[in-house]
Amino acid sequence: MRWPGRPGLRARVVRWLRGAARPFAVRTLRGRLALVALATSALWVAVLTVAFNLALEKRLHEEADDTLRTRAEAVAATVEARPDRRPAVHEPARDGALDSSVWIFEGGRVRERPAEAPSALGKRAAQLAGRWPR
Repeated sequence: MRWPGRPGLRARVVRWLRGAARPFAVRTLRGRLALVALATSALWVAVLTVAFNLALEKRLHEEADDTLRTRAEAVAATVEARPDRRPAVHEPARDGALDSSVWIFEGGRVRERPAEAPSALGKRAAQLAGRWPR
């Protein structure tokens, strides 16, 4: 094929196309070192992000467990077992926070439950109460 006009144009076009096929080719030592530094930095950022997320997840689970344990202890302090094995619930004057998410069962029936609890959540609480060891 003959290229009209300037001599050597075809060779320059072929060289340009070969360079365009490898746009990220690193030709110098400086470029290679920069690429290694970039890859190393990206790897460390990924490793540190994963480690931070795992530590945060563990801490959040511990905090949630501590909060639930504290609430359960506070509710247990308001419930007393009578000699006939029936629970007596002592209602403090300001127990809105305690009553917001607590079910108290007597045998198989609900003694107390949250005022605005969805029925699906009530069913699940009843299932859990049925499985609880006595």
